[in-house]
Amino acid sequence: MAKIYQTFSFADAQCKVHITSDKGAADLWVYNVSSRGLASSDPLWYVTENRAEASTRIYFCSRGMSELIVYFVQNRLEAGWQKKHRLQHRL
Repeated sequence: MAKIYQTFSFADAQCKVHITSDKGAADLWVYNVSSRGLASSDPLWYVTENRAEASTRIYFCSRGMSELIVYFVQNRLEAGWQKKHRLQHRL
């Protein structure tokens, strides 16, 4: 489940993420869901303000520092991994 907490501390992050506007450059296409229960897989992110309920703490950073490049989609059906990645099933 991808319950995401955005941290503003590089040291606190479990994953460093870069957001891109280029679909082809993204490792993962992400769709934001409106409730915890809908965050059933890596591409479906529920963003929480409660650090304790998060499954992953992410830090948004530049592309050069990132471990994962994401592209946000408008349709849930488009969300998914675009490339084989070591973080699959770990968010």
